[in-house]
Amino acid sequence: AQTMTPHLFITAMQLRPRKKIINPKTSNSIPSTSLPPISKVSTATPSTDFDITKLKMEQQQDTVILDKTKEIKQDPTTLSYEVVDGLLYKIASRKGAKNIKLPYLPQSMILNVMAAYHDHPTSGHFGIRRTWHKLRDRYFWPNMMSTIENYIKSCEKCAKFNIRRTKASAKAMPNNTAATTAQFIVEDVILKYGVHRKLITDQGSHYKNELMGSITRLCGRKRVFATTYHPQTNGQVERFNATFYPQLAKLHDENVNDWDAHLTACVFAYNTGVHATTGYSPFQLMFARHSLS
Repeated sequence: AQTMTPHLFITAMQLRPRKKIINPKTSNSIPSTSLPPISKVSTATPSTDFDITKLKMEQQQDTVILDKTKEIKQDPTTLSYEVVDGLLYKIASRKGAKNIKLPYLPQSMILNVMAAYHDHPTSGHFGIRRTWHKLRDRYFWPNMMSTIENYIKSCEKCAKFNIRRTKASAKAMPNNTAATTAQFIVEDVILKYGVHRKLITDQGSHYKNELMGSITRLCGRKRVFATTYHPQTNGQVERFNATFYPQLAKLHDENVNDWDAHLTACVFAYNTGVHATTGYSPFQLMFARHSLS
């Protein structure tokens, strides 16, 4: 279903109709911090342990960073870098903001950071532009954009599932009965985002019934049914679903079919990514601030 609240798309999906089967072969352990070859990056959830202590330790082992630190100590007037408490930072300028200090990421940590900001469920295997915007104000390393492009182009899951194609919300539902659908519309749409201006749905029986009609009448709003075999009527939702299908396909376990376990993380990744049309993330437009993740 699509509700025309400002900057918001709502999608409901029916849960897989069976109990989850635990696969004893599936590992839930955190991968080691050693860096595997890029073609053999672990499919387990990537580690996100990038604290200052680890960063400083890795910088002290990086010859490029050691040379750069030595240069700065010899000439402290260098404006583009700064050493603070033994940690090397890049001074970067941003439009409409003061200069910011970005930790200079050592070579040994780049693949792990890329895995965390691209492969992790809360990053959702999204594309080059979104990954770049998430990293550019957090870290620095030379040829950063090229690294991001090469990493994502070499991602096997992105190559397998990507389809070349305002704030989104999605929820997995236990069934698609009229009562469950009405409960979703009231609790997850109206009570969270306010009353919709217009409700556009397909002609399924879980939408086209007296209960849903009563809700729209009580809200004083209009509901519109999409034309049969004409998906363009509900085009924004269809486009939204086309975006989410490949992202969920990359994250779920094919043997367990646990796509619904990754749905909320995937929605979060979408909502915290900068959109080309607005220059902002849906999260920023909704809450007037950046996500703290």
